[in-house]
Amino acid sequence: MKYSQFLQFDKLLENNHSDLNTWKKSNVVLVKEAEGDEEKKDSDNLDTKKGNILTKKGRQRSSLNKQAKKLQDQINKNVADKFLKPIKDLKVQTYKKMAEIGKGKQPKDIVAALRMDLQNIQKIQNKQMAEIEKYAQNTIDINTKKINSLIDKKGLKETTVADLQTYWGLLTTQIMMNLLQKIAVEDDNVIAQVIKDQDILKAARQINAALNKSLKQKTQGLEKTVKEKKETIKQNDAKEEAGTETSETEPSKEGKDKTEETK
Repeated sequence: MKYSQFLQFDKLLENNHSDLNTWKKSNVVLVKEAEGDEEKKDSDNLDTKKGNILTKKGRQRSSLNKQAKKLQDQINKNVADKFLKPIKDLKVQTYKKMAEIGKGKQPKDIVAALRMDLQNIQKIQNKQMAEIEKYAQNTIDINTKKINSLIDKKGLKETTVADLQTYWGLLTTQIMMNLLQKIAVEDDNVIAQVIKDQDILKAARQINAALNKSLKQKTQGLEKTVKEKKETIKQNDAKEEAGTETSETEPSKEGKDKTEETK
């Protein structure tokens, strides 16, 4: 589909968001600590000795992973129950119309034929996605305060507290990213369930891609942030590991002097 064909539609759907489908349990995998060779092949996992569950910090990270998974499932469930159904129902109706009138038509012709329906989708979707993001962020913020309070009460070293807070920041960024990714996938699945004609399906997906342009941009931004946070944590772990190894393997200056005196 040529870009020019989208001009009218992009104007109609400018600054739009995405949505869709009722799902409750997440399929996503939050970042894990390295727990041996079986973890080291996964590029999405933190692969450092300091993340091992045998270390105190590693056990703390494992605990944060479990809390993040619970939070992800809670957000997914509530988003599905409270926010997505109105958008899904509206899009299903529109996709059914596409299946009926779309045969042999170009995407721009389908857009023109369903202009009012798409405007209605835009209105409802903008409202619901704003509510979804607000709800998810508020829930994350509330849980972050609880997590930070629990970390403070453990009497950990300052550096360990900072590490765990940074690690939780990575997990919560993933939670929001995972939510938006899942919404986009489920949205696309609904199209395939309703439209069986491959030519119309292709056109519908092109139209839906323009409709979900803002969602894609937000997801890409979160993916970039997650990558950056993972790299920061890996670098910090590597520095700490190097410092620990130095202190464990190199004798102190005083120790060296005493050794020389005994020779």
